[in-house]
Amino acid sequence: YDSMQAGFQYMNFVKSIKDFLNHAGITRKFKTNYVKGPHQNSGTDCGVFVSEYAKRFILNEPLDFTQEDIHEIRVNMKNILKP
Repeated sequence: YDSMQAGFQYMNFVKSIKDFLNHAGITRKFKTNYVKGPHQNSGTDCGVFVSEYAKRFILNEPLDFTQEDIHEIRVNMKNILKP
């Protein structure tokens, strides 16, 4: 998922991840898909976007949040991590 949607080429990163998995003894073949998700308008919310992508992916929830939702998502993260 690319929250900046800048169209960067990620093949070097994908190769590095596959090399790491191979080195760790995980040799099965992986398929890589480039999927666009919600668009990030700032240069400071990358971690929040990645965390929200991961949470929703794991919970099989739609990726229907926007930059405008980030403040509320950040508050929810804080409340979960530091009650």
